[in-house]
Amino acid sequence: MSVSRLPSALTDVWGFEDCQNLKTVRIPDGCQLIGGSAFKNCSSLTSVEFPKSITEIAGYAFQGCVKLDKVELHEGVVGIALSAFSGCASLTSVELPKSLTSLGRDAFENCSSLECCSFLGAPPDLQTGSYGVRYDVFSGLATGAVGTYQEEFAESWEKALPSTMHLAYLPKNGMIRLRLSG
Repeated sequence: MSVSRLPSALTDVWGFEDCQNLKTVRIPDGCQLIGGSAFKNCSSLTSVEFPKSITEIAGYAFQGCVKLDKVELHEGVVGIALSAFSGCASLTSVELPKSLTSLGRDAFENCSSLECCSFLGAPPDLQTGSYGVRYDVFSGLATGAVGTYQEEFAESWEKALPSTMHLAYLPKNGMIRLRLSG
């Protein structure tokens, strides 16, 4: 089942949780929010087309979408909440826009095929827990997974990263790589 014709007047999307036969979704222009658990456990979902109007992806929105293999977020997305893409086992890469200012706890936890995450802007606010300890946004990734960020943001990324992430100064096209796992 594909959902390519959601009403154009939608400003937020909810209510597809556990739709086991849902394979593709095209979110209409004008929609700003992917609601909490909106597509959670849609185990056949392979692709989602996000419009440029999306600004927020709420908690658990795509958690457990084990066949979702690619996420293309446009400039304008400012927040990705708690466990939004957790358990997306087929996700291989993601590019986080420059506009992103908040990245929730476990946002990409157990994305076991995720090999590369590109950060196009300054570090977003990473949620912290008790005693100011930063939550791990990227636990359970593919062994050797790397992230990249623009060289102009190197100093701020170094301050923002948890000590478990290791920087590898391999500038390429103005990007610096960091090891996210393994």
